Amino acid sequence: MKMEPAPGVPVYGIAVEKDVDVPMRDGARLKADVFRPDDAGTFPAILNLGPYQKDKLWVPPGNLEEKPNPLMNWETVNPQWWVPKGYAAVRVDGRGSGKSPGECEPWSLAESIDLYDAIEWAAAQPWCSGKVGLSGISYFAINQWFVANHQPPSLAAIIPWEGFADLYRDALFHGGLLSLFMPNWYMAHLMHHVAGRASRHHPNRWQTNTLHFWLHNNLDSGAFRGAQAQWDKITVPMFSVGNWSGWDCICAATPRPSCGRRRRTRSFASTPGRMCIRSTPRTDGAISCASSTTGSKASTTA
Repeated sequence: MKMEPAPGVPVYGIAVEKDVDVPMRDGARLKADVFRPDDAGTFPAILNLGPYQKDKLWVPPGNLEEKPNPLMNWETVNPQWWVPKGYAAVRVDGRGSGKSPGECEPWSLAESIDLYDAIEWAAAQPWCSGKVGLSGISYFAINQWFVANHQPPSLAAIIPWEGFADLYRDALFHGGLLSLFMPNWYMAHLMHHVAGRASRHHPNRWQTNTLHFWLHNNLDSGAFRGAQAQWDKITVPMFSVGNWSGWDCICAATPRPSCGRRRRTRSFASTPGRMCIRSTPRTDGAISCASSTTGSKASTTA
C-alpha cells in the first residue's frame, strides 16, 4: 500500500507495511506496522512499542492544529508528518496486546527487553540507516526511560513526552499513598483485550496478575528495579517534556535529567543539559517544562 504525503510537504511518499513480524530473542514474534519513505535510500527510524493497539485509528479533536489522517494512532508519532521529511515510523504492538501474542506485562523488565530487541531489529532493516530514535507520549514516553537503562547500541536519541520514570514512586504510590489512577488504567486495558475487539486475535492474554504484583511489592523489595530509570545508565541524548497539570503522575520525571541526575552521577557530570520552564496557551492553563541533554550521538539523521 502507498499513500501520498500530506499537502504542502511533497518530499517523500509513504510506503506502508502492515503486520510485519518483529522477532524477539525468546522466539516470540511481535506484530508491527512500518511507515517509510517510498524511496530506495536508508532512513533513521522512530519507534513506538506499547499496548494501545497499532490498528486503532485516533481521530483528534477539531481544535487541534494537527489535522486527522488515516495513519494516526493514540500517543504515537504521526507518520504523515515524519515520513515525508525522511524518517521511518515503526509502530509495534507490545507483547500480549493488539495483534502480538504472549502475556502483556506493562512497564516490566520483560517489556523493556522486547523494546531493546525491536530497536535493534529496526536498525538492521535494509531501509534503515542504523539509527533509531524513540518519541511518544505517556505510555510511549515511560518505556523509553526503561529501555534506555539497557543502552541499545542503535538507540540514537529519546524524546519522552509526559512520561514518569519510576513506576512505584511516580505512578503507583505518591508519598506512600496508593494512586487509584493506575489500577483503573490497568482494568480498562485488561477489558479491551479480554472483552473487546483485541480478544479476537489472541483471546487468552493478560493473564499475568500485574495488578497483584504492583500492589503486593514495596519499593525496598527491588521488584520495581526494571521499571525505574537508572540515571547513571541513561547516556543517550534526550529531550523530555511535561506540564505541571500532570505533575502527580506522568510528568514528575521531566526536570530530573537536568537537575538531580547530573549532580548524582558521574556519567552526566560533564554532559551539557538544560531545563526550560514556560507558560503555554493551553486551555487548561498548564505550565510546561522541558529538560534536554546532548552527547556524542545527539543526531538521529542519516
